[in-house]
Amino acid sequence: MASLPSKFQFVEGKKLRPLTHEMGDLFEGEEVRPYQSREEKAAFEKKNRARLERDLIEGRLIFDSRPFAIDMQISNFCNMSCIMCYDGENPPTKRMPDDLIALVASEILPSVSVLLPFSGSEPLLLGWDTTRRLAEKYGMELDIVTNVQYLDEKMLKEVEPLVGRIIFSIDSHIPEIYEAIRLRSNPKKVFENLPKAAKFFEENGIKVTCNVVLMSNNAAWVPETIAYMADQGIFSVHILGYLHNLPHQRMLDPKLTFKPEYLEYLKERSIAVAKEKKVELIWDLGGSHSFYDFREKRNYRNSIVMDHWDRKLKLYQPGYCIQSVYRVKVDNDGRIYPCCVADGGRLALGNLYQQSFEEIWNGPESQDLRRAMLCGDLPDLCKNCWFTTNKLAPESHLPFVDQVVEDVGFWPSSAEMEVNGPPHLARITEPPSFSWDAPPTPVDRYLLVCGMGGEAIFMETFEIDGQQNEFTIPKKRWKAFLTNKGYWWGLWAIKDGDSAHSYRSKELRCFIRHEDLPRIKGSSLYKT
Repeated sequence: MASLPSKFQFVEGKKLRPLTHEMGDLFEGEEVRPYQSREEKAAFEKKNRARLERDLIEGRLIFDSRPFAIDMQISNFCNMSCIMCYDGENPPTKRMPDDLIALVASEILPSVSVLLPFSGSEPLLLGWDTTRRLAEKYGMELDIVTNVQYLDEKMLKEVEPLVGRIIFSIDSHIPEIYEAIRLRSNPKKVFENLPKAAKFFEENGIKVTCNVVLMSNNAAWVPETIAYMADQGIFSVHILGYLHNLPHQRMLDPKLTFKPEYLEYLKERSIAVAKEKKVELIWDLGGSHSFYDFREKRNYRNSIVMDHWDRKLKLYQPGYCIQSVYRVKVDNDGRIYPCCVADGGRLALGNLYQQSFEEIWNGPESQDLRRAMLCGDLPDLCKNCWFTTNKLAPESHLPFVDQVVEDVGFWPSSAEMEVNGPPHLARITEPPSFSWDAPPTPVDRYLLVCGMGGEAIFMETFEIDGQQNEFTIPKKRWKAFLTNKGYWWGLWAIKDGDSAHSYRSKELRCFIRHEDLPRIKGSSLYKT
């Protein structure tokens, strides 16, 4: 059995569990022997998603489902020292010990479909061979974030069979600005590799996205950066804010250094460039998540993604972090976290050197985090995180609308009726009251329709007299609404048999029937 390195004796007053797993034949011989195929993983994934749906809809704290994706800190080494991350002071280099890799492989990877070998590191350097062989052995798809400096011809051929999505992290197309942001980098090599890598992945049907961290020193040229990336063959650009936690980094935060009007101006210019260059643009800044897709149709290979559940989860349970549902992060000290943001012990769910993964996945901390997501009693780290502060906007169309149209028998001519309350995403404990402005012509009746998660299968319908312009859900009916779930609602003004004089509220809003849930005994989630 591999011995436990002394540096892991930091666990205070807790007995370390006996390690029965060894690296041993994890990578037997020169060729990796596949333990699971992609087909086997796909079959498990289908069942796992069904379990996840049941876990979420029923509001469970103990999950039958298992994580779909894993962040592994196989190494923390990066060849650069970017000013928004380390600013010249990279931490001491660490690699994940072999005995810990064996534990992760044995207890977590059999259920995992996607491996993200990234944690403040460059994944194509130290630990890349381990990453590649784990992916091959356990039928996992790689989700890579790279600074491109080492994406030479040899590396491209190694990455291509395994990767499902790849992100290039490049914050400016201007070499002088790039080098001032990404200390210790080699801009010449990066910009030499960039078009070759973009062309290679495009030809092999792999989507490439460029991440650009928006800062005070690169913001003015962001529209030009988007245009440059399109010219290099990259048709997806993600402009994002970053967690500026250290005092000297506050000067980099564009929200603190620029007026909102200027940031809005940059956004509008960026949208215009994206449209001109036929690029997908994601704009994430200050809790605002906007998506614009101007791309021509592109044929990318099928990739294992959670886009479907990303949206569906948000509709069913607004504010519930998608990261905490199907993903875990394992640091090289054995600690397990629910997401890429948590570290340094904050939001730690357990330690694989002390507990089995099964004990961690449904342990007190994991249950407490799920409870927190349901009722909004968030730990401090989650309160200001993009994944929970990025609020859903009202919708214009959801599946339950089609059911209403089928029941009524026609589409209303207008979706411009103004509603006054309740406000979007309101958390309420008592039956809500609705009010609206009367439509321009008299109607026979109103229909108030509420669909949990926006679906037709969980729909509550209330018929209201056409003379009214306010309504409160009766208490008996209110009891049928499940707590801590998102109910999307719309109002229809119906003139029977006359679609030209029937109307619908111009937006679909959401409310949540709130219920406080007691914190889980034994959880340390709120002590870190």
